Amino acid sequence: MNEKFELMHGLADGELSGEEKARAEELRQSDPDCQKEWLWAQSIRETVRNKAVKVECEESWKSSVARLDAIDKSKTAERIVTKYAWAFCTILLVGIMTAGFKNRFDNNSTISSSQVASIFDPITSRSNRSNSVDLEAAKKVSLANFEIRANHAGILDNREYVYFSLHDGLGGLGLAVVAGAYSFENVDESTGVRGFRAGKVNDANCISWTLQGDTFLLAGNRSHKELVEIAQHMITK
Repeated sequence: MNEKFELMHGLADGELSGEEKARAEELRQSDPDCQKEWLWAQSIRETVRNKAVKVECEESWKSSVARLDAIDKSKTAERIVTKYAWAFCTILLVGIMTAGFKNRFDNNSTISSSQVASIFDPITSRSNRSNSVDLEAAKKVSLANFEIRANHAGILDNREYVYFSLHDGLGGLGLAVVAGAYSFENVDESTGVRGFRAGKVNDANCISWTLQGDTFLLAGNRSHKELVEIAQHMITK
């Protein structure tokens, strides 16, 4: 049965209201086939009302009604799915694309342990160095209390960075400054101090933090607590 004829039966049974009823009335008056279908539905309704034998078994009647209701719901669901299939497909496609972009962004926002190690490795870093170490991010901390024994700048996987080899009265330290906000693989332990994460790089303790949208990594043969204290002095210049 097509949709127009279904509306005629719904109109005859008094099941329509609002826009559906108005549309059904318009079709009944303008479409001869719809008018015939409505009259036929009306006659069936009257015949059933006047001729149907009263059911004596109430349970059987309830069971039959339940089966008919289930069939009707199934047809309604099928009509909805068919009508809005394009919308369901669009939602599914958007969900897949969103997940893909999220995974790509998450992967790009984490610097791998091998990349971190190469920044701190003097041999590897020499091949990546540039002629300038004037990275704006490096100006966000003070190195006035340290002797800068070496430095180099470069680009690693499209990330601009600067590395400083520092020395204070207790020994050497390495400071990497990466333009942009990132996290470092295997540098994700709590330090007990908000904003600082702990881990290791090339077997040395290290900590990381983000300052005004850029990322810093400080490493050396010190405890994580000592490294945090050094970083805090760098920040409060």
